[in-house]
Amino acid sequence: MTPEEFRDLLISYEPQYRTKLGKLWAQAQVLSAPEFAVYAEQAYPDIITPHLQLAAELAATWYDEAPSPNKSFVATTADLAPVAQLQASLRWALSTPQSEVNLDGSATRMFHDSARRTIVLNADNEPGAKWARHAEPGACRFCQMLATRGAVYASDKQALYHGTGPRRNRGTLAPPKHTDDSYHDHCRCEAVMVRPGGSYHPPKYVEAYEQDYEKVAAAVDEAGLTRTVDNIMAAYRAMDSQ
Repeated sequence: MTPEEFRDLLISYEPQYRTKLGKLWAQAQVLSAPEFAVYAEQAYPDIITPHLQLAAELAATWYDEAPSPNKSFVATTADLAPVAQLQASLRWALSTPQSEVNLDGSATRMFHDSARRTIVLNADNEPGAKWARHAEPGACRFCQMLATRGAVYASDKQALYHGTGPRRNRGTLAPPKHTDDSYHDHCRCEAVMVRPGGSYHPPKYVEAYEQDYEKVAAAVDEAGLTRTVDNIMAAYRAMDSQ
């Protein structure tokens, strides 16, 4: 199964939790705001957790099915997002003007996060394995930047910081503040395993991401700045505003 096929598979399951979230929001029409907040905080983890488990199991199966000479390795699922985290996301969504849209975005991120964490976990546990960030078409600039790196993430420790690996003949990014196991809401970029003996070939559209990165990296260099994530992203914003 290709990364695109796996992403499409995950997306095909999204309507299942969205239907349940729709029923949750229907209660907002019959309960007062304080009552709904209490109800939703208890109900949301029960609604979304089975779907997080499904995403993790699909990812573990995908990992196991990837070609590898290591026949003894069996993929396991990553830990699910804890109830406290789910409830915090629910409370945050309720505090915003677009509560329903924001909770949907958070749920989508957590759903795909379960799959991504499972891939990273197993790539970390299997000797010789790596993983790559596979950006979706039309990804945001942040995800585009990370997608240019290829399969450089060789361990969980390394993966936690942007720029800790080589950037294919273009220098390195200074260790920034952000963590690379984070994905924004509505993000459907995937972590793709590169098992021992395998290789990763980015999709054709990543060539455009590479070209744009070269432009902003050159702008950062010309300004005498270090290639931190913040400086790179500022250069993207300047380029996009022209």
